[in-house]
Amino acid sequence: MRRIFTLSTLLVSTSAVASHEAHEMWSMGDEYKVNIFTHLSARDLNSAAQVNQDWNRIVNDKFIRVRKQFDTPESLQSYFQADNDNEWKYVTELRVLFPESLKDQERQVDLSAILSKTPKLRVLRLQHVRLIKPTSTVVPLGLENLFLDECTTAPNTPEIDTYLKTLVEENAQRLQLLRMTNLSKTINTILIALKPETSFSQCVQLSLADPYIKSWDFVAKFPKLKRFKLQGDLGKSTTLMPATVEDVDVAGNRQIDLKSLMLALKPSAAKLTKLDLSSIPLKEMPKNLEQFPQLKKLVARKTNLTMVTGERLPSSLEILDIGENDDLKELAQGLLSLQNLKTINIEDSNAIYVLPYQLAQKAKVTSSHSRWLRLQYFVMSLIS
Repeated sequence: MRRIFTLSTLLVSTSAVASHEAHEMWSMGDEYKVNIFTHLSARDLNSAAQVNQDWNRIVNDKFIRVRKQFDTPESLQSYFQADNDNEWKYVTELRVLFPESLKDQERQVDLSAILSKTPKLRVLRLQHVRLIKPTSTVVPLGLENLFLDECTTAPNTPEIDTYLKTLVEENAQRLQLLRMTNLSKTINTILIALKPETSFSQCVQLSLADPYIKSWDFVAKFPKLKRFKLQGDLGKSTTLMPATVEDVDVAGNRQIDLKSLMLALKPSAAKLTKLDLSSIPLKEMPKNLEQFPQLKKLVARKTNLTMVTGERLPSSLEILDIGENDDLKELAQGLLSLQNLKTINIEDSNAIYVLPYQLAQKAKVTSSHSRWLRLQYFVMSLIS
């Protein structure tokens, strides 16, 4: 069990030795001091930070990391109302994950009141939280990961939009992961209101879900983006994607203009490895997919595909997921030309009845009709 010392005990013990010995001890490296500080309580660590600049630096920058998770409103309220200010200031990761079953009034949170106590916060994740009117304008300035999942806002509270915009904007240079889903019109409001000079220079993963998002123009503010997921009401946009993009998910955007999407992805042609076009009214695969020589996984579930051929697909493709396509009537023999194809997913799809035997021999086939497949392969093997 770790022994806890008080700050006074620590100071007395050091003053008990000769002054030159004490000076020599505290002149040693940070690792030695950190080892000593591990025996102090959070309250005494706060006091230690007031002793001198060196101790303050160690306590604040190299030592304390507090992670907090609250799964119920009661636990959050109890901790917030208690005298825990000394610990709040060292919180670097905060998760508030409420059950979806809670009523709106039960999951209300004043995010600003909490964030005003957490200046060192690096990771913030909220789930099924109802945000209410902020009582503070203070935001932490070191956020690296921000997740707002399935959250809602109290009605007639534009102050929430303003506060969240400030939170995102003030941390734009540090954010590495940004995810906001189903936050009513708030997400689109934030994106539109961002200052023109705002740049998310470190962000590599962006995931947004908002039915009011009409274009991906804002992606230009993310020059190092690698993974991009956007569910909204996308139409047509002339903005090019960053050349660093590797993974794009635009599933569910039924109004999206695929021609402009293919043009937008052109700068990332050498990097793109995964593309998800599910729940988009496709009748055939988009043109120019062959321009992506590194594309390894293509997902097109719940579309209007009637036929899939190999002519429009890149030879690098390893995984083809075309499950849940009721209108799919043909998988052309041309797919055999895809030398790297390893897996075909046709779960809940009529493609099971038109799957070429040679293709089934070449790639692993995932299907909800596995028994029928095995029988088909057995019969075909006898014939061949």
